[in-house]
Amino acid sequence: MKNIYFFANGNSAVFINEEQVPHLQQAWIQLFFDHMLKNGEEPDEFIITLPNGDKVCPIKLEDGSYNILIG
Repeated sequence: MKNIYFFANGNSAVFINEEQVPHLQQAWIQLFFDHMLKNGEEPDEFIITLPNGDKVCPIKLEDGSYNILIG
């Protein structure tokens, strides 16, 4: 069986036959930020709400990538 889990902290986990597959795991929130940037939008200009209701504060790093602060 193959499973993907999306967590409220923006991360994911991938399992195949109950074995974790780290090379397939990416932070889903970072993938979304990359998508926004490719479409000309800056993630830190949006109010972001996670599935559990927590708010996310995107923090732009010096290299142009983003990290997040939850809460």
